[in-house]
Parts: sequence; structure tokens; C-alpha cells
Amino acid sequence: MSNIPEPPKALPGFEKNNRHWDDEYKAYIVKIAPGEFYVCKNNEIIATTLGSCISACIHDRQNHIGGMNHFLLPIQTSKT
Repeated sequence: MSNIPEPPKALPGFEKNNRHWDDEYKAYIVKIAPGEFYVCKNNEIIATTLGSCISACIHDRQNHIGGMNHFLLPIQTSKT
């Protein structure tokens, strides 16, 4: 028998994001890839891995909503 709670309902447009339960944090985690973003009103953790990219995290305490984006920086290619 599993003690993992059902995932919270995702906001419209974010239903297909892959969320998984983390036993250490006792919360659902969604990982976003380069060029993606995620917004939620639930007690979820949003994670990403950064290399040369940047990410912005925003939390609105009054409206209880937060999100993260993962900016994919363009690369310059040489013209031949």
C-alpha cells in the first residue's frame, strides 16, 4: 500500500508536465527543461538544471501563485 498522495490539480496548460513524488521533501516535484516554464498554485517544487542558461523564479504571496522559467540562451553560429 502506497502512502504517496495524489498529485495536486495542475493549472490549465500544465497538465502534461511530468511531476513525481519526492520522499525526502514530501512534495511533488516538476522538472522543467530549457525553453520551458511552469506555474502553480499548489505546494509543489519546481526544479531545473542550469548550464549556460538562466532561470527566473517568481512567487506572488498575495495571490498564492508562483512559477519558474528556463531561458535558453541563443548561440551565435559563424556564417561560411
